[in-house]
Amino acid sequence: MFRPEDVALVDSDNAHLHGSVVTALFLGNCTRLLVEVGAAAPLIVDTTRRDNWHAGDRVGLRIDTGHLITLPEALAA
Repeated sequence: MFRPEDVALVDSDNAHLHGSVVTALFLGNCTRLLVEVGAAAPLIVDTTRRDNWHAGDRVGLRIDTGHLITLPEALAA
């Protein structure tokens, strides 16, 4: 598990995951993207980049692995 701010938007060669923007929400201090990566639900990604995001835009995602949170197996199921 990871927090939305621990995911960076990167070029394809440096990405852990690739996905498509579902929607973008401007929150003032950041933009929250919902990104479809083939999981049960879209990933939530917070970015300070001021790009003009559109549904369907392809993005590369890199997770800061130093901030991963591991849940006990009983909670993960």
